Amino acid sequence: MQPAAPPVTGALVAERYLLGPRLERTWLGERFLATDQSQNAQCELELWRAAGKQEEQLLRLVGREVEISDWLGRQKGIVRALAWGQLPTGWIYVVREASPDTQPVSLKRGELDDRIWRVLSMCQLVQNLTEKGIVHRDLGPVAFLEHAREDLRLSRLYLAKLDEVAEPWVGPWGLPQAEVRCAAPELVARPSEATPAADVFGLGVLLFRAVTGKWPFRGASVPQLVRRHLAVAHGREAPPRPSAFGAKVPAQLDALCAQAIAIDAEARFETPGALAQALEDYLAVGGDDEAALLESASDLGALDLTPGGDASADPRAAMTEFGAVEALVPLPALPDDPPDTLENSGIEFASEDLTPEEHLVLPELPDAPPPVDLDDLPELPDVQPVKVQQLLSAEELLSASSVGLTMEQGAIVLAVEPKRMDDVVEAIQQLDPEGVSVFLMDMSAVPHLNGGQLEALTAVFTLCEQKGVRSAMYSTSADVQRMVSLLELQAHVPDILDVSSTEDALRELGWAPASEGSSE
Repeated sequence: MQPAAPPVTGALVAERYLLGPRLERTWLGERFLATDQSQNAQCELELWRAAGKQEEQLLRLVGREVEISDWLGRQKGIVRALAWGQLPTGWIYVVREASPDTQPVSLKRGELDDRIWRVLSMCQLVQNLTEKGIVHRDLGPVAFLEHAREDLRLSRLYLAKLDEVAEPWVGPWGLPQAEVRCAAPELVARPSEATPAADVFGLGVLLFRAVTGKWPFRGASVPQLVRRHLAVAHGREAPPRPSAFGAKVPAQLDALCAQAIAIDAEARFETPGALAQALEDYLAVGGDDEAALLESASDLGALDLTPGGDASADPRAAMTEFGAVEALVPLPALPDDPPDTLENSGIEFASEDLTPEEHLVLPELPDAPPPVDLDDLPELPDVQPVKVQQLLSAEELLSASSVGLTMEQGAIVLAVEPKRMDDVVEAIQQLDPEGVSVFLMDMSAVPHLNGGQLEALTAVFTLCEQKGVRSAMYSTSADVQRMVSLLELQAHVPDILDVSSTEDALRELGWAPASEGSSE
């Protein structure tokens, strides 16, 4: 079934917001300039479309953004969310204050000092949130809007941490940031305990990008970035700094960038304001004075920001340098009786003022019905048997399935593309465990799984446990083993084996086929 088309220019959303020209296509939908007809005021309306758990998550995020905006009140340079809701067609909308003639901030335009001034202004905007007890947690180029007059605005508060507002859903890879390359390591490990230093890291990444044109930690996904963070934390890689990327910058700026993106949160600037002050001091003494330029990375005075630690040590112990792995934050409970409309504009409804005695008044019970004569009861029709889905043997399942499951010496072996994980769950649900003792998986696929696929993999392990089938994973890669430890998958898998093949894994488990005819 094709999803309903989104509203277009000229449409009236929620009988209130008249859509004007479309401003951009966003990651999940579209953003429009709109008019709030009830207030006769200009605003912006963003439309998102999702399904299943992602839809539930988006509804919570836009609700959080409106709640945080209401608590914050009108602030210069902050784009607030005003209302949110869901249309009958399934589209989720969020209404924000209008930011006409703006676009995501550019980190490449202008001379070096101009770009640094731009980052300094970003730091000052975020410091305003810091002073009110808010940690943004999703800083990136799309979070900052730049006007033609070079005024900056900060938006997208839906992941912000505020003690007065419940935490959002957290997946295996932390919060769903729009720009993961700006996410501090602790936002993966312990997002609920993030401090302003997490925002300093995000601003430091943007500063690094403005100075060098490159990202300090290469990687397009959270698992790849975590590997980079761990490599620096364990001392296998040097902390990134502009001079190591070929940029000829003053030593003061080189050290400043390195400190802002230190893996250890305590080694960074304490607040965005402190980073802003350091940038202002740098610009005050001459900025990119040619006499201070570095000719090579070897000219650096050693500013060692490496947290230290033995790379061969327990990876979980090493991770405590920037926060131990935190258990997943459960979803907040949904209300039993949701209102007729999902639109939420901060309107409070008064409840009846009842006394405790009135609460405890019970209604009178009716008189008991007369006894029933069993002989007068009508005959019931014959009960039709319920058809129960028949489980499939391992051989039947493998012949009927194409999701990458194979049989080796009586063990079910998973060699599947990440996108097929939901199909694997369905296949294991149909499996008759008779004659199957082991479910085996090569761990090398784990770093390529996204949050939903990791949840599906966890569901597979849970199903195996319910069916009495032993689960095991194997790999000799130290990086993969650290990743599995970071995700706490060992809580669901009894055996994590340091071997390189299925045969070695089965031998390690001490399992042998019951008969020659049991293998394929």
